[in-house]
Amino acid sequence: MDRLDELDDVDRFDRGFDVGAGAVVDCCMEARRSVIYRIQCEEDGPNTVAEVLELPGATSTGSTRKRAIRAAKALALRILSEAVERDTLEDSDVIEFEVLP
Repeated sequence: MDRLDELDDVDRFDRGFDVGAGAVVDCCMEARRSVIYRIQCEEDGPNTVAEVLELPGATSTGSTRKRAIRAAKALALRILSEAVERDTLEDSDVIEFEVLP
């Protein structure tokens, strides 16, 4: 097994590693930033309403909780992609969604 196979993803991104012949590669030493968007769900009669709290207007409905969450994530990603195109979004390496209980 070579050295690369021994490293997990965190090691590959957070540390330098030896690629052989004495060369050490310094990979992605910047700290990874993460933005978490919280999704809150409420029952509304036969449907569920899911709202991305940090994005005004990112509210969707679905016949099930799972469908409402999926629709809210898709809408949030469309809103974020438009913000990237307008260059109004903070740079971040990772965008995550957290569904509140």
